[in-house]
Parts: sequence; C-alpha cells; structure tokens
Amino acid sequence: MISETEITTETKILELPQINLDDINSDDIKDALTNWGTFELVGSTINKLRSLAKNALETSEKLFKLSKEELQKVADKPDRDREFHGYQNVRKETKESALLGKGPVRSQKAFHYKPYKKEQRIPEGLDATSYSEYYMERMKVLQRLYKAITEKIFTIDPARRSGFENDDRSVLTARKYKKPKKEGETGIPPHSDFGLLTLVVSDQPGLEVYKNRQWVAAPSGPDLRFYINVGDWSLIQLNNESFTVGLHRVPEVKDVRHSLALFLNPGFSEELATPKGGKVTFGEYLKHNNKSAYFAKGRVSIKSEKSENKDVANSVEQKEDQSQTLKNN
Repeated sequence: MISETEITTETKILELPQINLDDINSDDIKDALTNWGTFELVGSTINKLRSLAKNALETSEKLFKLSKEELQKVADKPDRDREFHGYQNVRKETKESALLGKGPVRSQKAFHYKPYKKEQRIPEGLDATSYSEYYMERMKVLQRLYKAITEKIFTIDPARRSGFENDDRSVLTARKYKKPKKEGETGIPPHSDFGLLTLVVSDQPGLEVYKNRQWVAAPSGPDLRFYINVGDWSLIQLNNESFTVGLHRVPEVKDVRHSLALFLNPGFSEELATPKGGKVTFGEYLKHNNKSAYFAKGRVSIKSEKSENKDVANSVEQKEDQSQTLKNN
C-alpha cells in the first residue's frame, strides 16, 4: 500500500503516453490504462478542435477578470450536493473548510458550466458560446473514447456501461490558478476524479501525474496539449485489478494559469454492484463520501502499479455500509 509519506516530492518531466484518436491502438490504450491512468490525446481530430479550446480559454480570462460582485451573482450554492454549477471561490471555501473538507488551501477560482441547464449562471454580458461549443465537440470525443475502452479494449458487460442519452452530470469546469499567497497553499492536492474520464487542457504548465512513486510533470506549451485522466467510476465498472486511475495534482503555479477540465460523468442514478454483493449509485458514491478523508488517504493510496488497485473498490464497499446506516437511522 502506498502512503503519503512514500510519495516523493520530486517532480520529473517526461512525455506521457500518447493515444492517436484518429486510429486508436488497443495495445497503446492498454499500456496507458495499466501503467499510467493518464495519457495525451493526439491526431488530426484533436488538432481541428484546438481552436475551440483557445476560444474557451480566452472566455475564461474575461470571466475571471470580472469584479467579485459580478461573479457572486452567478455563484455556486453551498448546499449543491455535488451539483456544481456557476462560480466558485475555491480558495475561500478551503480556507474556511466549509465545503471541501480539511486540507491545504487551494489558490484557485472555478466556474462550472452545464449547457443543458435551463437556468444558466452566466455573468451578464459574457458570451459563453465558446464554452458551449467546446463542451459539445469535446464531449463527443470523450464519449467515443469511453466506448472504445469499454466495448473494444476492456470488454465489459453492457449492463455495467454508462449511457449518455440523458447526460445531466457531465460538466465543463474552467479554473484560474494564482501563485500561492502563503506557504502550504496548493492549486489542487493529489486526487483522482470521481467520474469516468476527464479531458484537461491548460495555457500553462502545472499538471502533474503520479507514476512509480514519483510525480511527473505533464509537458505543456502555447500550442495546447490535451490530457485524459481516468476516473474512479471507470475503475469500478471495469473491475480490473491491472487498471489504473489517473492520480494527479496541480501543486502550484508561477504566476497565473487557466485550465479547462471536461468531466464525463455517469448519471446520479446509475447503479453498479459492489464487491460485497450490494449495489451503489453514482450519486450515493459521491454523497456519502468523506471528502477530506478521501483526499488525505483513499485517493493518495490509489495505486499506480498493477498489483495495487483495489482502494477505490474498497471505498465503494464503505459507501454501501454508510448508506445502509443512514437508511437505518
């Protein structure tokens, strides 16, 4: 088992596995999912969509330059129950330990965008067309990749696959990171994502992924590079001991960093069998999770080596027990 003390603070810069979306190679995908949990997307399909990312990042710059008063008008609600939508001052929340649990203060702000929402929390005067276009086109990429992984590469029972006919939980999150104000602050601490797949792009370096007990800096540049982080729910669906989730972090930035994270998530009602023979929905998996304990222990302990990938499945067992306790009470 990997503990926090075993994770080195040293960071190396290495090229991550690359997957050509124009011609997905099964062996390349298997290697990336088995040994990394994070990989880069390349190919003409990605190149054609790069301009959409640049436009969306420009929109983010305009958004986060708005006054605090304007942003607060479209603020996310504190009782959101994982219903991320609108502006979020993550630094303020973590400083007060109100929503995201104990842990390091995060030097970032976020804006969560869902194009299918009837009532959009969009600042007045801000044209969010670029967000919508990026979401729609990139979501097609994520769904195509997910289907390739679950139907052709790691074949699983259709009953365990996610469907996206009523996609109401996927979200595009724009973030602005700033240089930490105090020692101990961080961009995002080590974690893996809850859902299926996450597509990440940024205008500056900062993303680091965990590999062989050390942190690897994902190369970045002005031409924009796109990375996939594999989430917990994919691991639970596949139930494959050799499969690896994408443990990642953004420890700090030198100045200002904007990023876009497109989360492909299952619906809250999607249900899977647990190792103990029970069942858990995606909503229960999130709702009954101890966020701070999961960041401090469970997620850092998620293994990035073949023989050490059972922590997420074990956490689902715990969710089942917690859920039953809540029902009994």
